[in-house]
Amino acid sequence: MPGYNYSVHLTIFVKKSMDYKKYIHIVEDFPSPGISFKDISPLLSTPGIMAAAAKDIAAKIKTRNLDMVVGIESRGFILGPMIAAELNVGFVMARKVGKLPPPYIETEEYKLEYGYARLCLPTISIKKGMRIHIHDDVLATGGTVKSVIDCLIKNNCIVDSCSFIIDLSFLNGAEKLKPIPLFSLIDY
Repeated sequence: MPGYNYSVHLTIFVKKSMDYKKYIHIVEDFPSPGISFKDISPLLSTPGIMAAAAKDIAAKIKTRNLDMVVGIESRGFILGPMIAAELNVGFVMARKVGKLPPPYIETEEYKLEYGYARLCLPTISIKKGMRIHIHDDVLATGGTVKSVIDCLIKNNCIVDSCSFIIDLSFLNGAEKLKPIPLFSLIDY
């Protein structure tokens, strides 16, 4: 978008080839009362829809001169490699601690619903100066993505942008990620 001010408008909704919202299963009171869970299973299991979603995200970021796509465990591992393949760049998994062999770099601890966690990235795949796009399924409070962004920046990478299938914008996760450009297919 010409003249786009990322510090004012953080989330850019991807121009879509279809209405992806109709492929989201809403489960009320899951995993606990008062929560309206957004299940991406129908989007993934409907023939052609998962590929269309990856292509729509890749189309939005194809001119960004990226070196790598980082997918966040575990659902960022689904569309992340497909987006990377569309862009003809590599893919790296941000895994939970204990799931990657050394050498790796660890994120700072981030808050979960019931505690804290860290993620790891393989140092053999992350190189100084790389332009990186981060993908995950849902942007909620932003803590997980922020920890990966901070880790990559600390290790001299350039975090170019982030994408999500769903942005739960009412949780204001995008605020934690300023000024990184964000792309999503669906907003709630």
